[in-house]
Amino acid sequence: VGADLNVMLPAINRMICAGATDGMFVTMLMVVHDPKTQSFEYFNAGHPCWVITESDGRQLRTHQIPLGFSIDTDYSASDRLVLEPGDILLMPTDGIQETPGEEGLFGTVRMLEIVRQRREDAAHLIVEGLIDAAIRFSGSQKPNDDMTAIVIKAL
Repeated sequence: VGADLNVMLPAINRMICAGATDGMFVTMLMVVHDPKTQSFEYFNAGHPCWVITESDGRQLRTHQIPLGFSIDTDYSASDRLVLEPGDILLMPTDGIQETPGEEGLFGTVRMLEIVRQRREDAAHLIVEGLIDAAIRFSGSQKPNDDMTAIVIKAL
């Protein structure tokens, strides 16, 4: 592994603070996988992500505000996560949930349901299906933001 979040995160925040103009910030989710224990250490600075199990889905804890607000923000907290076989770690950008359509926004509930429905698919097919569903939902409206997602499936 060799990645020390307690060193990396403050350094990244300092760089963003130094280069950001007023009002600019960066949400970030950093996930470090330990293949020996099949666990993940993660730090979340305002970037929602979910673990979806066979029975439900839960949002992972947010540890701190997004980067770039203050050079003095403490970014030392992190959590460890172990996925059980069949669990899915979903890390989307907000462009998916915020895709506009005739019924309002695509939303988190719809996004999680699409992932649950496709849980038997390969990870890349879950991502493709999720983005395709958001684009279909938008109809003739052009999405306002990028639509990106990372899916990790525990085997």
